[in-house]
Amino acid sequence: MGYMVINYLDDFGGADTVDKADEAYIALGALLDSCGLEESKQKGVAPTTRMEFLGITVDTVKLTLEVTSDRVLEISLLVQAWLRKKKASLRELQSILGKLHFVSTCVRPELEVLRFQCKDSAKHAFAESTYKNKKTQLESYFMFCIYFELIPVPATVHVLTLYAQFLSRSFKSVDSIKNYISSVRYLHLLLDLEYPQFEAFHLRLVLRGNFFEKRATIVSASIPKYVSGIDGCTTQAFPGATIGRLTELISSGKVDLISLDFVIVHVGTNNISSSQSVDTIMSYFGDLIHKLKKMTFAKLIFTSILPRPVDHMKTGAKVNKVNTELKRLCKRNNLLYCNLYRSFLLDNIPDSSLFAPRDGLHLNFAGTELFRKKIINIIKHQSI
Repeated sequence: MGYMVINYLDDFGGADTVDKADEAYIALGALLDSCGLEESKQKGVAPTTRMEFLGITVDTVKLTLEVTSDRVLEISLLVQAWLRKKKASLRELQSILGKLHFVSTCVRPELEVLRFQCKDSAKHAFAESTYKNKKTQLESYFMFCIYFELIPVPATVHVLTLYAQFLSRSFKSVDSIKNYISSVRYLHLLLDLEYPQFEAFHLRLVLRGNFFEKRATIVSASIPKYVSGIDGCTTQAFPGATIGRLTELISSGKVDLISLDFVIVHVGTNNISSSQSVDTIMSYFGDLIHKLKKMTFAKLIFTSILPRPVDHMKTGAKVNKVNTELKRLCKRNNLLYCNLYRSFLLDNIPDSSLFAPRDGLHLNFAGTELFRKKIINIIKHQSI
């Protein structure tokens, strides 16, 4: 059957499968010998995955074409010389255009390879189950658009708002609707289409109108500072803050309490380590509650102080006493009190798997996630 060979003047180059490459190379050498032609020892290259041919390095592993370093240097020096030229002959112009065209033969295929590799990488960006979910969600979106005779892409604010309203008929969760909407955004990103700035305003209006989306904030010292990802809830953490310091921050307007349904307060850990008595700590809590009631109409929720692994033997009883008194104080003021203390214990001692070993005080990833779930549960079961 013969072998495929590229011939350019006195240069020969070929490519073949691994099992035939050596055979093709030997056959070409034999052909040259039979014709009385002497093969260049410098240019003769045995089968390899990387070979220089006509000034281009071909790599069959990376699937790339590269201009050799010598040729790049030659063209770079030539371009620099041209930048200093004030005039040039037609032959000189034809010469540099030819060399630049030579370089472009490598650039374009390489761009195609990059495009292919980008698409391939994108395919592996998500787990198979995630792709299935997105497929289902996009099918829902297109069926909606087809049924109501709407143009699906590029999406408009009007279409997305209608779609969110349509989804609210079936879903009872804000997050479910947002997941379906996010798949539409994902499609636009893949297709390099402009996506309207939708979620910031219009979606919130539709969802709040259907689900009364709750707006909350966690006000605290540093314990829950990494708590995030709670729908409609922000975290305002002030590392090192005591109860008194938090009251000062609220008085000075440094805590955002505007347009909220709930304010969840978690503070007191830094007071426990001081020499302050339980009565003193409770007076600080009283001042904090008084200030919050003056500053916001939101429902106030206080959470218990968590155990302190760093000095539990010394402070455990004090923490329990403060939590008991805080519960009573909240009841007298018609506030909600949530006891998180026991959730962070294991066999009646602080669960070390939930706290950072560095200081035995702050929460690690697992502890932060547990705190987050507790807050979600608190908000979920509260009415506005």
